[in-house]
Parts: sequence; structure tokens; C-alpha cells
Amino acid sequence: RRSERIDIVQACNPPDLLFLIALVLRPGGTRFVFDHHDMFPEMFQSRFPGAGRILYWLTRIAERITFASADAVISTNESYRRVAIERCKMAAEKVVVVRSAPDLRRFVRREPDDELRRGKPHLLAYLGVMGACDGVDHAVRALAVLQNELGRNDFHCIFMGAGDQLDELVSLSEQVGVADVVEFPGRVSDEFVQRCLSTADLCLSPDPLNPVNNVSTMKKVVEYMAMGRPMVSFELIEARVSAGGAAVYVRPNDDRAFA
Repeated sequence: RRSERIDIVQACNPPDLLFLIALVLRPGGTRFVFDHHDMFPEMFQSRFPGAGRILYWLTRIAERITFASADAVISTNESYRRVAIERCKMAAEKVVVVRSAPDLRRFVRREPDDELRRGKPHLLAYLGVMGACDGVDHAVRALAVLQNELGRNDFHCIFMGAGDQLDELVSLSEQVGVADVVEFPGRVSDEFVQRCLSTADLCLSPDPLNPVNNVSTMKKVVEYMAMGRPMVSFELIEARVSAGGAAVYVRPNDDRAFA
């Protein structure tokens, strides 16, 4: 009921505008916990490289006000915590890291399904969003290098997920000549994800180096590890923190190195 007092508001970003709700409620004693999911200024830089500095600084101002309004902050990793403390001037004792991970009671290995290999000895897998900053285009081009330049014809690759770049990626696979060894099933069930990752010999984490990816924890990396899968990743700060020795790290944004 509107007559009841709200004790705590917990809000995540983006956008960095939900502090407005907290400010409206603060006179009634409401506390604000900011759940820092994304670095919005770095996301803006990565999505719109070369965009106007005025817009970038508006994102920085919104970020600063969000932190100034918060009574406590939940950060997704130590890189985000460092930004909260050093850039946004939060007291260290008010910022705590809570990392994401699959629930291992539900996200479990299944019997491998060799039909997913489509007759090839090796299955490669990608799981995640297919947007402008996710690097799936790097992975597709790397597969073309692997097949057409390095002569490897012993693999099939499944790209699980959806996003605004999906149709372009399907077209790219045709343009570079790997359409016969890749498939894009779109969004799939949890059961299919678990079955596919349980079958895969290698998983792909092609997120390119940019201001936001370098310091963000990729959910796919932790999900690959939960299934005990090795992976290849571009050299990113938080990718190495998460995966450690479970990945091979290669020169950022280099399709041939990824291959």
C-alpha cells in the first residue's frame, strides 16, 4: 500500500538513472543499494567509439550521481569495485563484491550427444549474446582461418544465443565459407545448453578487447568452467581472473591468433 514505508530500494544498471527513484524516496528514510552490473560510460565508449565527448561525460555524471546516492554498492568483480572506490569515491567498506555463477545443483553435466558433432571429430561451442560488442564475428572469421588457411576440416561449431547481430552473423558465415560447419540455433533450452557444453571439446569466448569487456566478468566463461570445458579467449583482465588456467589467451581482436 502507498501508506507503507519502503525501507530499501535495490536497483541495477544500465541505465544509470534509477537513482532518481531513490532520491524521491530518501526523505522517508529509504536506503538505496546500487547493484553495479555494467560500467555504463565504458559501455557507451565500446558501443559508440568516437561518439561525442559531451554524451560520454553525461554518462560519467549519471554514474557519479548514482554512486553518490547509494548507501551501499554491490560490485560484480574487483575491477568494478575499484571503479566504485577510486573513480566514484565510495567508501571501501560500503562496496562488496558478489560474483555470478551457475547453480551447480541445476546446471549439470549430461551425457554427451555425439549427433551434435555432425559427423566431425571435434565440437566447438559458443554460448551467449550476439550483439555488437560480443565478438561472435571474430569467432566466425577465426573458423574461416582454421578451415581455409590452416586446413582443419575436423570440427563443427554451434553458436547458441540470440541478439541484434544474429542475422548478420549467419550471413557472415556464408560469406567466409564456413556455413557448412556452423549452426545458429538461436535461444535454446537449458537442457540443450547443458547437453551441448557436455559434448563440446572446446568453448569460445571471443569478446574483443574494449573498455567495457576488459573489466567485465563474462557469464559464459563461468558456465564453460562449470561444465569442465577448456576455452580460448582474447587476453582480457577479468577473463583471466575468472578462467585462470582453464583458458588459452591470445592477442586481443586477432582472428588468426584465435584460430
